[in-house]
Amino acid sequence: MAQNVEDAQARVRDAFNKMMEGLDKDIIRQRQEDMHTCAAKCYSDRKSPIESVERCANICNAKLQDASVFVQREVEGFQNRISRCAMDCQDAARDKITENTKESDIARFKEDMEKCVVNCVDTHIAQLPSLEKSLPGISNNNKLNSALISAVNVAPQHRHVQKPDPSDCDSQKVDGAHARLENAFNKMMDKIDKDVIRQNYEDMFLCSANCYKDRTSPIEDLHSCTERCNIKLEENKDFFQRELDSVERSIDRCERDCTELMQSLSNADSNTQSLQNCLSKCVDTHIDQFPSLIKRLKQGQI
Repeated sequence: MAQNVEDAQARVRDAFNKMMEGLDKDIIRQRQEDMHTCAAKCYSDRKSPIESVERCANICNAKLQDASVFVQREVEGFQNRISRCAMDCQDAARDKITENTKESDIARFKEDMEKCVVNCVDTHIAQLPSLEKSLPGISNNNKLNSALISAVNVAPQHRHVQKPDPSDCDSQKVDGAHARLENAFNKMMDKIDKDVIRQNYEDMFLCSANCYKDRTSPIEDLHSCTERCNIKLEENKDFFQRELDSVERSIDRCERDCTELMQSLSNADSNTQSLQNCLSKCVDTHIDQFPSLIKRLKQGQI
């Protein structure tokens, strides 16, 4: 009889796994595809503020997370019910046994318990189709299912150049140069966000959505596919970071050169005027380089 219990456990495990595999291929992958397509559409917006784009993508992902909670609750409920049923069988058999119970009766109670457990399994296997029907109901409420897969949620981060702070000079001309540099840098970052970063994220989400179009491959293959999409994004982000770091280092070097020039002069008025002229030239030189930086970032995408 023990073999019958083990067989029953194997049957419910196989039936459950088969149900989840069917849900994955028939429903979950479609919902994942929808979520990534939804997020890609958000990042195709090149006009709205980045906060609006990120909020749009978060809404796509929130639908997926809501469904994940629903599915997890249903699956755990099913597992808990079958566990309670088996425990009730054990308790019923245990309650019949006393210190005076004969061995023959104990064997019979054990056999009854095993029959009860097998009946639990068969009853819950019969309930799997109704459980499966309750899960696809998510799609009728425009919710997305993530029982097996977690979504990628990423958002681009803006950077701002550090305003130069040369010592011994508070000239309005120097402050004006600083303001021009920061303003030009922020405009460049806004253009990079709209022309480069959003395109990178749109491509990543479309790439992942394309992975989930596959309804036949094992789920592990889909994970590998989406990871490759993310790797491309990370490589582009690294390239982007290196380019910005290079610009900031160049600005820092230019400022240090101006400071050293100021320190080499003995006349205070000459110091101030030389620093003003040097910083203005430094700022103008780097502002003129921003268009080529944007071009490199566009061309340098992996």
